[in-house]
Amino acid sequence: MDIPKYTDMDDHKVDGKVDWSAYRKAQIENGEICRKCLSHMTFSRGYSRLCPACKKLEEDDGEVWSDDYVRCPKCSTTWQPYESEQYELLGDGSHDVTCSNCDHDFTVSTSISWSFNSPPRVQEENGEEEEEDGEEPGGSLEDTSEEPDASVGQDAGDGEGQGGEVSP
Repeated sequence: MDIPKYTDMDDHKVDGKVDWSAYRKAQIENGEICRKCLSHMTFSRGYSRLCPACKKLEEDDGEVWSDDYVRCPKCSTTWQPYESEQYELLGDGSHDVTCSNCDHDFTVSTSISWSFNSPPRVQEENGEEEEEDGEEPGGSLEDTSEEPDASVGQDAGDGEGQGGEVSP
């Protein structure tokens, strides 16, 4: 069995510059990127294919969620709201839509989630992290140097574990 090779960018150079449309077309034909959304896929197959999300939109007859596409429930046409300038669909909630292919009216639900990217921690001049309220780096852990718990490392009677002593 021949394992498909990944598309080599050097094979698509014209006068020392990459012909990006030819390179992308070769990646699609080799199954490296989805033929619909152009997302990269693991393991080249040697033939054009859809990513799992696009395949579900195309094949699943039930309700489907997509990060990128709206699908008409009547004719199965899919489109990206931001490319078709239907910006109202990008707001949270339910929206009435008319398919531009078959004129079918239906409702689309949009769900929005947020994530936050925080900057790196600030370092003091001596390389240690700044602490609030005069605490030492590492937080305010209480001293727990009392006698060790006798149950540590021993069978707790639940039928699990090895029992025995704890080595230092």
